[in-house]
Amino acid sequence: MPYAKIDSFEYGQKASHRIKTAILLTPWTLFSKKRKHYISLLWNDDEGKGQGAVLEVGKDILRPTVMVLEARTGKKVVFQDDEAKKNYAK
Repeated sequence: MPYAKIDSFEYGQKASHRIKTAILLTPWTLFSKKRKHYISLLWNDDEGKGQGAVLEVGKDILRPTVMVLEARTGKKVVFQDDEAKKNYAK
């Protein structure tokens, strides 16, 4: 898909508790969370129908990916919620 076809893209995340084996369970791991980072792409196909894709990206490549998408599409990232915006700024 050409970058020019992308109408908008969003960043959001979903936190899920890590599940460890009984041997590794400690108070620390019970309360730790693993954050997953998602970028949602929205565009219209050649027939004008709305399309979308959700990509899970690693924490280490999140910022570079967003920067490339902003540069190539000419659009700014939309944050799905305040929590995503706060964690992106870290």
